[in-house]
Amino acid sequence: MTGIQVGDRLTLSLGKPASGGFNVSRHEGLVIFVRGGLEGEEVEARIESLTKNFARAITERVIQGSPQRIETPCNYVHLCGGCDFQHIEIDHQRLIKGEIIREQFLRIAKIDVQVEVQDLGKHFGWRTRQNYASNSAGEVGMRIWRSNEIIPIDKCLIASEGTQPPRKTEPHSEIFLVESSGGDRVAWLGGNEIDQKIVENVGSNKFEIAADSFWQIHPNAPAVFSSAVIKVADLQPGDHVLDLYGGSGLFAVHALGLVGESGRVEVFEHSIDAIESVKANYPAIKVRPGDVAKNLREVKFCNVVILDPPRTGVSAEVIKQLGRIKPRKIAYLSCEPSTLARDAKSLSECGYQLISLEAFDAFPQTAHVETLAGFALA
Repeated sequence: MTGIQVGDRLTLSLGKPASGGFNVSRHEGLVIFVRGGLEGEEVEARIESLTKNFARAITERVIQGSPQRIETPCNYVHLCGGCDFQHIEIDHQRLIKGEIIREQFLRIAKIDVQVEVQDLGKHFGWRTRQNYASNSAGEVGMRIWRSNEIIPIDKCLIASEGTQPPRKTEPHSEIFLVESSGGDRVAWLGGNEIDQKIVENVGSNKFEIAADSFWQIHPNAPAVFSSAVIKVADLQPGDHVLDLYGGSGLFAVHALGLVGESGRVEVFEHSIDAIESVKANYPAIKVRPGDVAKNLREVKFCNVVILDPPRTGVSAEVIKQLGRIKPRKIAYLSCEPSTLARDAKSLSECGYQLISLEAFDAFPQTAHVETLAGFALA
């Protein structure tokens, strides 16, 4: 064990990017994950946390900077932890995200992939769902990274106009704000039930959903993702399609128009609000509420599966059931490359081959990325 302690300042040379907005460095044999840096830089970094095997640190001063480093427009960058990449030129942000996807697939799935992260535009002011917290004085802001301490802020640069922080509210509150593509703006405090509908428009399709339902937060994402997912799914007239973790039916609606009257589309979703939205907006879509894995055991056959699971990915039981049902195509949209890579490995063991991989910069200025994988029976 080294003599390093939390709070120490070290001069570090930064190596490859790592998942979560870090760069890897080493000091006296200890691996250190450093925020706020770029590969090739020499920085002075402060140790923020320490474990037996590694440490985390934050860049405090750049000694030798990268050509891709830019001035950050936000006064709170690296304090709230939301904008991991705001100090990086936007095109280079996407290159880093592509590198991270490749590293995760190579390390976890043992598959060497090349992927170009696509620009969705709107690099600031894109976040249409936002949450804040208030301190003991009722001042509204963000929690400091890996802390419960709240730093009051007057503006969030990645938040949309309708999800900017209010000046003051009740002390010690959680504040949630939503701005929809239909022009609705809703705000509520945590702990309070919200019983309000909003409208989201995607092309000619209209979705009336609960204000606190899951929806893609970048305004350009729903249309781009729908088009990409449907293309990967390669739907044919008469297909039986399962939309697992289907939410409010964004992909199911687009699938419905392609499978025709002889086809069938089913949404598997645990959220009652989302299920009710699908029933109300598009009654032709069959819904299966409840646990996805449990409901999947009842399925004997389908042609295509669409997956859009939470960050944790799909369970081993879902993978097992897909291996039993054997749809010809699987379109898998993921917001976490590591779990997608893990599930790609599991699907390969069930006889599936990765046939396509795309990525989208749906979260500019952050380390997050959306990835779409296409699988077919080998």
